[in-house]
Amino acid sequence: MKCSKCGRKAPPNKSKCLYCGGAIDLSFEDTNIKCPACSDEMTKRTVAGVVIDYCESCHGLWLDKDELETLAKKHVDPQLVQPSSEESKMPSLKLRAHEYRKCPRCDRLMQFKNYQSSGVMIDMCGYHGLFFDEGELSRAIKMVNNHSAVRANLDMLRKQQETSSSMKNTQPSSGFFRSIFDLFWG
Repeated sequence: MKCSKCGRKAPPNKSKCLYCGGAIDLSFEDTNIKCPACSDEMTKRTVAGVVIDYCESCHGLWLDKDELETLAKKHVDPQLVQPSSEESKMPSLKLRAHEYRKCPRCDRLMQFKNYQSSGVMIDMCGYHGLFFDEGELSRAIKMVNNHSAVRANLDMLRKQQETSSSMKNTQPSSGFFRSIFDLFWG
């Protein structure tokens, strides 16, 4: 967000420039931004009706607030959003030193967060959006989907255990009926 009068960047949630009092231009999506990773200018691409910012140099991806949710609701293939090399699709066992990066919208330092407990660390501005390094979007979505599948399987197992324990509470203790019970539910 920038001042329409002096062009300086403005803090989030301000309607007037702190320097000159000019009106803040809220149509920041129309302006090109610099990549938080390599500082090259990012290009705008439209995927499933959503305008995203993509870095041709380092293959980083900036998604403004709510764009990821919109793309997820449309079940868009992550490769269409952030094309990446075969190398970047593989989980990396190397830990890289991470420098905190600045949000391309407000110039504040972004948080470095584990995306939805996926194990993929991304840069996040709480006011403006998310930055994914090359291949991170695909890995994050796969991990979240796998996590959801595991959670669903655990829920199913828990329900089966509850059902079987309730059946065991009503089971006959001995004799003929016990052997029939064991034959079918044992």
